Amino acid sequence: ETQEETLDMLARMYRVQGLSRQETVRELLVRVDVLPPSLILAQAAVESGWGTSRFSREGNNLFGLRTPTGNGMVPSRRPSEETYAVSCFDDLQSCVDYYLWTINTNPLYEDLRRVRSRSEPPYDACSLAQGLMCYSEQGPEYVNKLEKVMSANSLLAYDCYRLR
Repeated sequence: ETQEETLDMLARMYRVQGLSRQETVRELLVRVDVLPPSLILAQAAVESGWGTSRFSREGNNLFGLRTPTGNGMVPSRRPSEETYAVSCFDDLQSCVDYYLWTINTNPLYEDLRRVRSRSEPPYDACSLAQGLMCYSEQGPEYVNKLEKVMSANSLLAYDCYRLR
C-alpha cells in the first residue's frame, strides 16, 4: 500500500473528504489520535454500571452506544415514541474500536478533538471530558460524574502508561 492509498483509506474511514491533500492530512492529525485511558475507563464504568448492565453483559457494549436503525438491544425504559436501540458488538474490542472511531469522527465531539489537538500527550483527561457534554443527556452532570470516577479510582495514574 502506498502512502497515498493509506491516506485515502484513513480519509474515508474518518470521514475527511472534499479537502486538499494538505488540509486532509491536517484534519486527520486532529482525528486519528488517542484518548487518555482514564477517560475511556471512566466512561466504560459509568455507561456500563461497572460492567453490570444488560447492554455490557449481553451486547459487549461498554459505552451505551446507540444505533439509530433500531437494530440492536431495545432499552426496557425507552419511550414509546423513540426508535433507537443500543448497539451490540461481537466482542469488547469491537466496541472499544467503534467508541474511539465515534469520538474521533462525530461532530458532537469536535470540542474534545480541538482541545486535544492543542495539547501534547499525555492528554489532560479532565480537559477532554469537557468535550463530552453531548455524550449524555445529563450534560455537565455527566462530565462531573466522569471526573469523580477518575479521581475516586485514581484512574489518572494510567494516563502516562504506554503499551510497547
